[in-house]
Amino acid sequence: MATINNLQMVPAYQIFVGQFGNAAAQWRERVDGLGCAYERMRELAKKEPGPYFVFCSQTRRVLAHIDTTRHKPNQSRSCA
Repeated sequence: MATINNLQMVPAYQIFVGQFGNAAAQWRERVDGLGCAYERMRELAKKEPGPYFVFCSQTRRVLAHIDTTRHKPNQSRSCA
């Protein structure tokens, strides 16, 4: 947690790339405040598409997630 003017505590959140629960998920950075963590997660996902999540170490819960993986369009098949 970070202290602002020694009065208010702002929780820190962890941003990961990958699927929650998957050992291949990689830590990206720590961000103070949930709103800031969510916005930063979106920025990272825009630069490098993929699945991301915001994790709270204190509660051990995922509080936000996004997947910007670019899927290839389905190739249409003609029915005969």
